[in-house]
This record gives sequence, structure tokens and C-alpha cells, in this order.
Amino acid sequence: MSELKPCPFCGAEEEDIAFIESYLPFTSSFRGFYCRKCGGALFSKNLRHNYNDLVTLWNRRMSTTEVNQFGENNMHITNLGTLNL
Repeated sequence: MSELKPCPFCGAEEEDIAFIESYLPFTSSFRGFYCRKCGGALFSKNLRHNYNDLVTLWNRRMSTTEVNQFGENNMHITNLGTLNL
């Protein structure tokens, strides 16, 4: 497994970042990372993205233009608030 960089939103370390997978047939399946400290998250609806692909995406630091293009490709960077994970 690849090492995660700190949360790009709050700087939380790897132990505060959760990997989440949700498979909901015929609805919205996704996988990605969620920061337990600030609620920052990166999710992909493209289930061909494996864990290492998502680590690479999490570890990138993108410009505003790249973030906008990212959303057009079924990827989402957001703040989910506090989830009890």
C-alpha cells in the first residue's frame, strides 16, 4: 500500500483518514478517502479506480482548474462534515 499525504484541507495525518467503499446496486456506488478531523473527502464513482489509484489522486495537490475538471470525470472533492467512522 502507498503512503497517504496529510489531509489537503486540514493537515491531519494518515491515521485520521479513512478509506471508504460503498456498493449500492443500481444507485451510487463509490470509493475514496474521508478525513475524520475536518470532513474533507475525495470520492470516485469510477469503480475501476483501485486503492492505489485513489492514493495517487489524494496525494496530488490540484489547482482550481484541475479540481473543476476532476468533477467532470465523476470524481468529487468535498467536505462531508463529521461522519462517525
